[in-house]
Amino acid sequence: MSLMPGWKKMQISSYKDIFEKIRIKFLFNHPFLSVLALSIDSVFSENKNSAFLTNGFKITIDSSKLEKYSKEEITYLYTHTLLHIVLKHPYRQKTRDKYIWNKSCDLVINNILSTFENIGEKPDDEIIDLTLKDKCVEEVYEILYKEKKEEQSKITPKKNGNLQTNKYNKSKLDLDEVLKNSEKINQEKIDGIIIQALSIAKKASNTY
Repeated sequence: MSLMPGWKKMQISSYKDIFEKIRIKFLFNHPFLSVLALSIDSVFSENKNSAFLTNGFKITIDSSKLEKYSKEEITYLYTHTLLHIVLKHPYRQKTRDKYIWNKSCDLVINNILSTFENIGEKPDDEIIDLTLKDKCVEEVYEILYKEKKEEQSKITPKKNGNLQTNKYNKSKLDLDEVLKNSEKINQEKIDGIIIQALSIAKKASNTY
């Protein structure tokens, strides 16, 4: 068994401190996100594509891929990944195209987060298209699917700020395969966490 290099341990330790501060920030600003962050397992491990990866019930964080992001951007990406779990995006993919589904999910979440405050700063490599606001991920998927899955498509942002997009690349694929043998157990666990989070958040504010 190979031992983890000292610099890698220090790097992970540093990021663990950052995530602890993020969770404290959630506690004061977003009770809903606070419960999710404290209840959903997160581990540090290498991911193939993105800095954050979720299979619907846990989050895998690749510390080496976090280096290009600021603390505020890490906060945003963590929030983004938590919402993937809340909206059960890995479970809803089914037989759909993985690339287009990931892109659709990211668009839906980033549109939602555009209405949030105190969740950090959206990285430049995160796509957003407010013309798709209030559409569910399946609707967005159908729209993108009909656009012939053009991976390198580029839409010019409108000056009024209602539309912002960036090219979507494989480094943003943050949804992992759902393990079928434990799907029901994991969904029940996540449902319980979400209900608890909503209950606590409702007592604190009407935001959610």
